[in-house]
Amino acid sequence: MKKYFIILFVLLSILPLACRDTDMPTAVSPVEDIWMHDLANDENASDLQVLFVLSEVYASKGLRVIIAKESPQTPISSEHLETLESGSYTIVNTSNDLSYKIRLNQNQLDSDGEPLAHDVSYMAYVYSAESGAFSYTAEALAFSDNHIYQGKYKGDWSDNLFSGIAISCSIEGKGNALFRGPVYISGNFTPAFGATNDNGEIKMEIADDVISSFEFNQHAPDYMGGCPGLYTGSGIVDDNFNLIINFTGDDCDGHHTDGIMNFYRVWKE
Repeated sequence: MKKYFIILFVLLSILPLACRDTDMPTAVSPVEDIWMHDLANDENASDLQVLFVLSEVYASKGLRVIIAKESPQTPISSEHLETLESGSYTIVNTSNDLSYKIRLNQNQLDSDGEPLAHDVSYMAYVYSAESGAFSYTAEALAFSDNHIYQGKYKGDWSDNLFSGIAISCSIEGKGNALFRGPVYISGNFTPAFGATNDNGEIKMEIADDVISSFEFNQHAPDYMGGCPGLYTGSGIVDDNFNLIINFTGDDCDGHHTDGIMNFYRVWKE
């Protein structure tokens, strides 16, 4: 009988510990989405901008933006992120906003305590010192010599005459703040309406996320017996580097007013 009492005592002693481990809450990151972009060509941390969105309003003085190699020397964990030296993170104070856009200091080091290098791929992390939870970017990023606005875009075109026309374009930098490239009246970078190479050229001046001038010279040989057009306007670049353009113009369909072209950046083919 004494042996059974001893076994029962041991089981009752272990049970609270088992329940405590099972019921222990998992730390949840306050960050819902996170992106990182290469904005410049100085080849240090100031080239990078990290954007993140909170899942709800979260007042904190302890969020840290951290850059780590895609394959860091020390594996990423809450314990490792907590013990980083101050030179390896940027502190973000959050309040009533949900979205934050953080340009890093040029001297910020990566999670291994090393300066950022041109031939290395990096991930961005947002770590909560209060909860120990963290979020990170979906893909790694390496420094690029290309301008941030340069690349491929897919989108749509609507105005007083048409709605939801699929469009796409490829943009290259052509000097200080000047960007230009082919436009396609399709969503897959192929010309339409009998055009052989493209459906015209787009020209824009962009500085500080403002599109101060926009011009699209259209050609569509097989549409209504040939339909050249000219559209002009201006617009903005949003936080994810999508182009939002307000325009007016004229072609064989008539005068286009209240026009909006949305070009969404294609980050990965």
